[in-house]
Amino acid sequence: MLQNVTPLRGKKKLMYETLKRQLGCVTAATKIVGITRMTHYRWMKADENYKTQVEDIEDYIIDIVDNALLKSIMEGSVQAQVFFMKTRGQKKGYVEIQRNINLNIEPDSAASMSEVYDIVKQTQKKTISKK
Repeated sequence: MLQNVTPLRGKKKLMYETLKRQLGCVTAATKIVGITRMTHYRWMKADENYKTQVEDIEDYIIDIVDNALLKSIMEGSVQAQVFFMKTRGQKKGYVEIQRNINLNIEPDSAASMSEVYDIVKQTQKKTISKK
């Protein structure tokens, strides 16, 4: 992650550490450290070393969330398993298929929800019977 960076000092170091503890929330971190958001963003613009280290916090946060997701999967969370497969299982053929159904409902027809539901069901039956 952080290679060839100079250690931060003073308020910049405190801000970096606080920002990391606050999982990247600038507003919370600046309040704790006692600086303005503008100061933080000025440091980001003027100090490439500070900017690099702050930007690496996002990777740290992703690692935390990734570990939590994997833990949920190991604990048997079906929701976490489905999410994982949708986002990382594509190379093994796990893809979400979206079907577009043309219902041919005129915008001014004022069809009720139950009428729309009936049309959807009829269209699905036609689509399935064609296969």
